[in-house]
Amino acid sequence: MKNNLKYKRIDIIKDNLFEKTIDLKKLENITNDMFIVNTEIMDLLNKVKDFPIKSREKSIHKILTLLKEIDGRKLYSDGIVSITYQRLQDIFSPNTYSQFMRILADLKIVRAVKYRDDKYYRVPTKERGGKTKQYQTYHSDNLTLIIFHADKKVIDIPPKTFNLKLTRTVKKTQIDLVEAINDEVANMKSENSLRARIGHILSIYSRRYVKYGKKTNRVFHSLTNISKISRKHFYCLDTKKNKLRFNNIDIANCQPLLLAFYLKKNNVKLSSNDYIQDCERGEFYEKFLLKGKEYKYLHHTYRGQEIVKSEKKTLVINWNTEEEYQKLRGEIKVLLYKSIFFSFKVCDVSDMFNTLYPEVYEELKNIKKTGVKMAAILQNIEASIFNDLIPKKSHFYFTLFDAIYFTDEKDIRSLEIALIMKFRDYDLNVKLKINE
Repeated sequence: MKNNLKYKRIDIIKDNLFEKTIDLKKLENITNDMFIVNTEIMDLLNKVKDFPIKSREKSIHKILTLLKEIDGRKLYSDGIVSITYQRLQDIFSPNTYSQFMRILADLKIVRAVKYRDDKYYRVPTKERGGKTKQYQTYHSDNLTLIIFHADKKVIDIPPKTFNLKLTRTVKKTQIDLVEAINDEVANMKSENSLRARIGHILSIYSRRYVKYGKKTNRVFHSLTNISKISRKHFYCLDTKKNKLRFNNIDIANCQPLLLAFYLKKNNVKLSSNDYIQDCERGEFYEKFLLKGKEYKYLHHTYRGQEIVKSEKKTLVINWNTEEEYQKLRGEIKVLLYKSIFFSFKVCDVSDMFNTLYPEVYEELKNIKKTGVKMAAILQNIEASIFNDLIPKKSHFYFTLFDAIYFTDEKDIRSLEIALIMKFRDYDLNVKLKINE
């Protein structure tokens, strides 16, 4: 398809089928600023005669930057995402952002929505949080790759802050692009998630970074957001240009076990050892599946959204196949993160936690009263375990929160021992998963 703009357009997915005939491999060693967007949106944008700024190319780039930002944010059930007023100004400009948003609303792509008080922004807050709503146009089965040629890849890694082997890995890691996209399509859960996942892959072609979290010592980098499905296609080149693939080790039931780590470290006495044993055996989430059969469904509330019996989003505790079991396990895991480990909210799944582990639940209630965020506690414990974990034999490695990836399998045993000993210091056993 021809167009007179300076970017390149490739329609890569049509009706959920990946166009494998497109040679994307030639892009792998080129520095590009790439976006994945719904084909219909690009068709609409190409029909716009006048943008708020003179350059059509820059206007399209700014709009796609906003859409990519929306893809990376939490999408609520009503199709609304939160984005700050300041961020809209950063993407566009203080003088043009409202005009750009008007264009997107007129095209029925994205529009700003008001809060219950009939205002677009909550005042006063540190950063006035706005809300945008996606239109149906935003959701389709056809995806297009938009390529803006950049002069150089952005490297955003502060000197002497992180291990040199880690920063070298983040800079040098490549991906088999066609194979990764093909696997993402084959394992697609929804069009929205597919677009976001491919977007994360493409982001490594324009920017590489390593940084600490804003409120914790967790390490974030360019490879953090790329899905497990695509990570198996990572590689680094050795001196002879051979592809070195990554091994990985991660901790089973890590967040629950980190809570056990915290309880032990702070000398919290428990009359029952059930919680710690379930975490050590890697059976924590399974207990909730079995207990959940008594509930039959889960009714829960979070972020002001209520899920009730009559709604389709009610979580029904029933399964007949291994695939259904794993899907349900993942959904219960998400609920536990939202209501126990990363926040503390009363709902069916937290009631279930209280039934299974009443003493631990009481301790969590006490922590909440202090105002300390459990998520920050657990993430800092996790960081203390993984941040100084450095494979000796591997030329390349990176950590991914509660996992470590490395290129030499000779490091497997030494890393296993290092992780075991970190938990052994607090009389805890840990179950490790290797290359799963």
